[in-house]
Amino acid sequence: MRGSMVCSFLPVSNYSVPENYVLTISNTRLDNYQLTFLPDSLQSFDILRISGQCLFDLVLLCFTFTYMMANQKNVLMLLRIVMGLIFITHGVARLYYGSVPGFGSFLESQGLPFGFWIAMVITTGEILSGALLAFGYFVRYCVAFHAIIISAGIFMVHLKNGWFVVGHGTNGVEYSVLILVVLAVLFGTQPHKSFK
Repeated sequence: MRGSMVCSFLPVSNYSVPENYVLTISNTRLDNYQLTFLPDSLQSFDILRISGQCLFDLVLLCFTFTYMMANQKNVLMLLRIVMGLIFITHGVARLYYGSVPGFGSFLESQGLPFGFWIAMVITTGEILSGALLAFGYFVRYCVAFHAIIISAGIFMVHLKNGWFVVGHGTNGVEYSVLILVVLAVLFGTQPHKSFK
């Protein structure tokens, strides 16, 4: 039987496997791993062995995660950190790939003056404000900043493409709406602490 997985966090060594079967992982692309059960006679290489210890590790991980998530404060903290990291990656990617000028040209095509500088402010703001959000500082200011950017993106880019991001449409508003809802939750629940 064949399935797919994104990654594996299980150790490679010290794991046994049912007789006549090995668990192998092969990949054709970095983000497309194939998980395959093969008889011994067909194995190409042995990467991952499963045993009772592996199962114990997995159960322990699940219990730890469940315990942490049982506390609403931890859930909201995780949500805030992930949201901040998402914004940071957007800004860093724009700098890394040198797409700030192109973003600026797009803004100017939408009737905004000084498109390059607006794009640079947005990019820098995504990185700095994303970091502050992840660390829990000036949360409401950060949320307001990102909400303005996301809302502008909805009206300038996504609204004309409908609701769906993929599937029954492309580049629609659903992802942006989800981000706005998450930001609203963070605005109403997270403490607005400042540097002291």
